Amino acid sequence: MVVATLLILIGSWSAFSDALPQVGDPFQDEPDQCEIKVSTEMLQSLTDSIRMEMLCDNLFTNLLQHFHDTRQNLTDCLAREGSISATETSSTFCQLLLDDAQRQMEQERRKYTAEMEAQLHTVQQEAQKYNDEYVALQGNLNNLLENRTELYLDLLLTNIAIGDVKQAHKYYHLYLENKPADKLYDHIVRSVYRVSKYQNQRLINLIHFIREISDTKPRVTLYRLVKIEMMKRPSQRDSYLSAIFALNVNADSTVRAADQSLFSDMMGMIEKRWKDQIVAGNFQEVANFAGNQPKYFELMQERLATVDNNLWQKLKFDKFVMYPNSLPRSNQRLEAFQHILRQIEERSKKNSHTFLIQTAHQLNICEEFIKKSNSDQKVKQMLEQMKRKFAQFSSNKGYDYYLKESRKPSKG
Repeated sequence: MVVATLLILIGSWSAFSDALPQVGDPFQDEPDQCEIKVSTEMLQSLTDSIRMEMLCDNLFTNLLQHFHDTRQNLTDCLAREGSISATETSSTFCQLLLDDAQRQMEQERRKYTAEMEAQLHTVQQEAQKYNDEYVALQGNLNNLLENRTELYLDLLLTNIAIGDVKQAHKYYHLYLENKPADKLYDHIVRSVYRVSKYQNQRLINLIHFIREISDTKPRVTLYRLVKIEMMKRPSQRDSYLSAIFALNVNADSTVRAADQSLFSDMMGMIEKRWKDQIVAGNFQEVANFAGNQPKYFELMQERLATVDNNLWQKLKFDKFVMYPNSLPRSNQRLEAFQHILRQIEERSKKNSHTFLIQTAHQLNICEEFIKKSNSDQKVKQMLEQMKRKFAQFSSNKGYDYYLKESRKPSKG
């Protein structure tokens, strides 16, 4: 009876243990479970205990207690085994997952890094290619700009050479928009002297170009450079070119104020040269200047026809009075006679007789020239005014009187 009951209990326990929750690694196909082994000794002990002579009630109570203890031990064992196994297995599995994830991440990182480095290398190559192309294009652009600037300079110098001041100033400003002046002014002045055959006319063109520059500083700079070159060349220093240079400087008050010597040095030399020639009866240079540069000659007309005070008394007037008729134009001649009559009145009014006879003779020659040249009415009026000036020296003597006296044979 007891043995049967024990077997029932053991069977019940087996069923009960099957019903207990399974604890173990969920990732294993057959999770480990706590094994309960009933040894032969235990069965023998149970059998021996059954064989003891004790009451059935006590025996059953002891069996239940033993069953309870065994069950409790088994439960604790299962719980402990489940807890330890689950924690360790989970920890190990998670670590494996973490390690695997890290390995995958590292692999991905290396992959992406390699891809990014490859892309970056490609981009750098492309960037270098574009940069090289940019540098090449920039170089080409700089060359084009340099060539264009050089072209502006060539056009500037060419237009100065041919006397087109307007176009020369156009390219002058275009050049300065791309390059600083630096040696430009020296280059301009030196270009005038490249071909000696044309340097005089080119110098005049350059002076006209300088005159039209708006800023004072470059005008002064260019005039100084021109003066240096002219002073090296007697053919220019002692010619009408000095007069043109000085007269342009004199017309520019700001330049003259900045450097007075630009005018005084150049004008002083040429004026003395020409006045000495006129006093000596040598009129050729002045006459050429009057014919070739009438506007500039007009600005010097009074200077050239006026004798210095210290020379008047020892002047060979009969030679000097021939000067007006050496001039190529009627109005130039009449104006020169006007300045001669003014000096006779200012310096020799009391002993003017001989001066007036000689002047009347030359004025008559001028009148014949005017008639032959078909001069306009204004010139004819100037001639009549000049004749009337003779009467201011004596109330009863006029031009006709002195002309008549000039025709008388010389007593000498």
